[in-house]
Amino acid sequence: MKIRPYIMSTALGSLILLVWKVIDAFLSVGFLRNSIGSVLANPQDIPPDAISQVMGGSFLFACGGLLVSGLAYAGSGFLYSYLHHRQDELTTEQAMLGGTAVGASIGLVSAIIGTLLSLVTAPMMQRTMQQLMPSGNMPPLALSPEMLSFSIVSALAGMCIGGVIAALIGFLGGLIGGIVFKSQA
Repeated sequence: MKIRPYIMSTALGSLILLVWKVIDAFLSVGFLRNSIGSVLANPQDIPPDAISQVMGGSFLFACGGLLVSGLAYAGSGFLYSYLHHRQDELTTEQAMLGGTAVGASIGLVSAIIGTLLSLVTAPMMQRTMQQLMPSGNMPPLALSPEMLSFSIVSALAGMCIGGVIAALIGFLGGLIGGIVFKSQA
């Protein structure tokens, strides 16, 4: 595995995900304030368009995250193959290994970035929810120690699963790059 293509591919993929996560985090806070605020203002009489707006917005955020993440992982694996090919002869095995390593590394960096960013945005979301919900209507488990423990365990499990998925998608990007650039040799 070549170090320079690995570092450049990992840095570019991580930068793409950093920009996405920052945009997503601040759009989510704005979305929470605007859309969910209208639903929580009068929970007994929720208009159907408000519910569809909340569901549609959540769906778009999730799809956008999947698309950007998948393209960053696979694209970085492909980029590794291209950069490796420019430096030296590339075998399919080297491309797959490099793509897998790049994908897993970006997954790890992305998890760290997401954790640090959530330290900034979680208090903002908490304040927004407290402003939007009438006093005394916060769900009782929202701030409990049990929910915090569950959140930490869920985040760790998500990081492990996300790292494996990122490595697999990076593997596919490296494989495609290996096939493309091996045939050009």
